[in-house]
Amino acid sequence: MFVECFSGLMGGGKSFFSVKRAAEHIAGGGIVFTNIDFKLDPWFNEAYAHKLKSFWLPECYDGCRMEMHKGGIVLPVMRRNEKTGQPEFEYNSRGFRKYLELQHKWLLQNGQYNYLPDDHVNADLPSRLPQGSQTRPVLVILDEALDHFEAGASSRNANAEFRSFLRHIRKLGINLIFIAQDFGSLDPKIRVLTHFVWKFRDMYNWPVPIFNRPLPPPWRDYIICEKFHKSHFGKMKAETINKNTWVYRDTLIFQCYQSVSMHNHGIKMADDMKTDFGDSGKIVKGKKAMNKFEKAALYACLLLGIIGVFRSPKIEAVQSESSESVPSEATVSAEPERPRVNVLYGKFRYHESNGQIKRLFVDGIPYQTGQQTTAGTVLSVKRDQVHIMDELGNTTFIYPDYSNLFNVEDSLTKSEEESPAPKGS
Repeated sequence: MFVECFSGLMGGGKSFFSVKRAAEHIAGGGIVFTNIDFKLDPWFNEAYAHKLKSFWLPECYDGCRMEMHKGGIVLPVMRRNEKTGQPEFEYNSRGFRKYLELQHKWLLQNGQYNYLPDDHVNADLPSRLPQGSQTRPVLVILDEALDHFEAGASSRNANAEFRSFLRHIRKLGINLIFIAQDFGSLDPKIRVLTHFVWKFRDMYNWPVPIFNRPLPPPWRDYIICEKFHKSHFGKMKAETINKNTWVYRDTLIFQCYQSVSMHNHGIKMADDMKTDFGDSGKIVKGKKAMNKFEKAALYACLLLGIIGVFRSPKIEAVQSESSESVPSEATVSAEPERPRVNVLYGKFRYHESNGQIKRLFVDGIPYQTGQQTTAGTVLSVKRDQVHIMDELGNTTFIYPDYSNLFNVEDSLTKSEEESPAPKGS
């Protein structure tokens, strides 16, 4: 069992973290007593009202539109007004029950959340709390603790019974959390009985040093928590227990409680004074005219731009190192060489298989596809044509003179296959 204090400036995330701790405790099967106004069911949060001007939905259903708010979303729901027939907002926050279902898969049971009015946060508070156990303690969260337990001579006797309750809190099975902006302003006898002190800082409102600008995402979407031993808190070189803990600012938690509720009802404010004048006093100034120097600079830039657009590109001739001019391949193209035609004379015969000419013999010298000859490589052999290409790529067509054809054989002798290539084809 423990006594903790959540400290930090306004809007630092103290109530946010308290609701998060309460949700975790309830989802674990425990009960919570607090003076924080939890909104169990869907409700309309006035703090989000200025964000909902762009919504205009014809029907009432959940999850229909989204609006960004501090890095998260707000889901508004509308209904149709029976009198005017126009749509109006019913709620824009889901509530604590929905948060438990979505984040912790837990259905809130009757008696798990217990609201403490401010007039119950006094010396009689222990009589309103049940006794917990070591395995299932009771969590008590007291917001704005300085309104009830601030240091001062008048509070010494008033808090005597409450301090006695704190001394036996471990035996009673109760975990107690104070929420105060300044831990040092609490009753000193209560500070002595506190175990841990937390310090909170919301990075959304924390500016970048020197530049004085908000932090960029994702850093601005977190709250920094530092946990100290009570004896170390406030010292120059205080050692933290958890260093810096970054807690994500879940917007669903902001939809679970009313953060602007007034705990101290003794504060009276004037109600008949106008506080919002809008833009009624704003002086609209005309645009500042350019001076002569600014006009001259503008005209000069325009003139240079026009000259740069319409000026023809300059072409420079590059002289080759060699004194002789070498025509480029792009401007000079050689006329393709025409294939040469030769005529073979002699005794012809050919080897035919399956209707195709395999070899052609001239005076016993064979010509076959792929054969290397002194004239080049034989590309193809036909009955009336031999196609040859030399090493330079020149093509030669050789047409046999069949006037000397004397024989057609279906087989070749070994001597004919090994006969030398023709000379000077």
